Amino acid sequence: MRANIPNIEATVPSLRSNECNWHTLAINISALHSAGVVLDWNTWYQPFESELRLLNLPPYQWHLKNHWIQHNGDWLLLKDKQSRAENESFPIPAPPSLRTPLVHQILEESFGEDGGSIVIQSDVTDDDIFAVAAGHRMSGRPLLSAFAYTDIAVAMARYICSRLQPGTQLSTLKFGKVQLFQGLISRKDRSQPQYVRMRMQADRMCSSMRLSLHRALDANSSEEELATGVVTCGDPRSWRDEWTAYSHLLTSRIEALHQLADQGLASRVSKDLVYTLFKNVVDYGEHYRGIQTVVMYGLEAVADVILSPSQDSRWTTPPHHIDPIIHVGDLILNAGPATDPTSTIYVMDGWESMRFSDPLAAGVLHRSYVKMNPANDNSGCYSGDVYILHRDRVIGRVHKMALRPLPRILMSRFFDPPDGRYGQTVQQYPSTAVPSTSQHTNSTTTTEPTPSQQDDSENTSLVTPETEPNPPISVPWPKANSQLVRDAIALIASETGVELDVLIDETEFSAVGVDSLLSLVLVEKFALELNVDLKGSFFLETPTVGDLKTHLETSQMTVR
Repeated sequence: MRANIPNIEATVPSLRSNECNWHTLAINISALHSAGVVLDWNTWYQPFESELRLLNLPPYQWHLKNHWIQHNGDWLLLKDKQSRAENESFPIPAPPSLRTPLVHQILEESFGEDGGSIVIQSDVTDDDIFAVAAGHRMSGRPLLSAFAYTDIAVAMARYICSRLQPGTQLSTLKFGKVQLFQGLISRKDRSQPQYVRMRMQADRMCSSMRLSLHRALDANSSEEELATGVVTCGDPRSWRDEWTAYSHLLTSRIEALHQLADQGLASRVSKDLVYTLFKNVVDYGEHYRGIQTVVMYGLEAVADVILSPSQDSRWTTPPHHIDPIIHVGDLILNAGPATDPTSTIYVMDGWESMRFSDPLAAGVLHRSYVKMNPANDNSGCYSGDVYILHRDRVIGRVHKMALRPLPRILMSRFFDPPDGRYGQTVQQYPSTAVPSTSQHTNSTTTTEPTPSQQDDSENTSLVTPETEPNPPISVPWPKANSQLVRDAIALIASETGVELDVLIDETEFSAVGVDSLLSLVLVEKFALELNVDLKGSFFLETPTVGDLKTHLETSQMTVR
């Protein structure tokens, strides 16, 4: 056929003797279609339609599992071997929805049917965090305000809720059950990073989100807990209804305090004097100085507050808004007429709940009212509720804000510690454990030191040097130590409030009330008044008065 019709473009057979008919037809139909022949496919398939049937396939299930395997090497020599610690995390920058001046990197995050968790790491030497801490100095050192933790808690809670409940409008948050164990102090040497880690866990419905903050002790996983708290959701309308029921009592009491000030029965203090008084404990930066005037009457105070505008839009709850609106409670204890700030300071211990039904606005007059009350357990602690009012309407409340006493003589020991290897925090409230102090050789001296020698003595009693200094030249104490022993016993009697005849050789220091905190006070008093250097745990390791006498009588005098 090809020979007789030379111009034919394609020749296809309908049947072949050595092939299956289906195969032959399929090949040839394909060849005709490729040659450009217009085929009516409906006509082709019509004879077979009666034989067609629907094949039921199992449905595909989406399980949302992440099948990406994280490479743990450095893509160079180590390949798939871990280059650092076995379980080291790989930090990634926090997304814009989470990033604040205090929240920097995500170390870990996990979300599932039971809830979610996230671990954040931030560098205290970063300019953003350092600027926050620099506005709140104690003993000259930048100390991150406890109210800065509110921004961290709210930012992390919002992020977790957006992952567990996407598309759901987040209700107003309440930050409470806060306990402060240590303060976070910025290191003097900022050339090396100083990390703080924040952990938050939440249930599936985000009804309760537990927060904990930790100081990283080394490059691996060693940590030291700083604070804990719980973030919960609330209804601001119900809060307003609750506060409206007694707001008239607050406004009437505020008016009464101002009348007492007009009569000269209460103290009215201006802004400049307020923060001059505050400097005896904490030196606030200008953007933290929101109190304009304050009236103090016993343990009660009311302050007019105007907040500074925030220059950073990333804040959720700026610390320079939360701190000034609340620190009237600190003022009444650390500079008020009802306490003795010369011997004792009061530091934040935590609060039961913090609620705001309306956002705090900069440049607007707010009023803060507080009445602090001593604790019933004779611990020396004080607690009280801080109410925040705007135009005679309560818009916020900090419930059971607690402050704990700390002997002023220990301020430098706690708030101006030496730099550590990875940063330094301060244990504010020792209970059973005593913070690490100097390993300096215990010594006494009977000569009056020069001012420079006294400064050196105080510094070396606080600093643990990284390298052992040259050994001092020592000579035996003379036997006539009876005056030193008598002065030491009299000092202990004065600090513990017991009679001298009670302090016999068999008397145990724990029996007369010498705990870890009083032990540190005695160590500082011995250094300042008796020129005797003792390590911080001396009175815990030396159980009786007789042991103290033996130590003083057999000690050596260090010639500096």
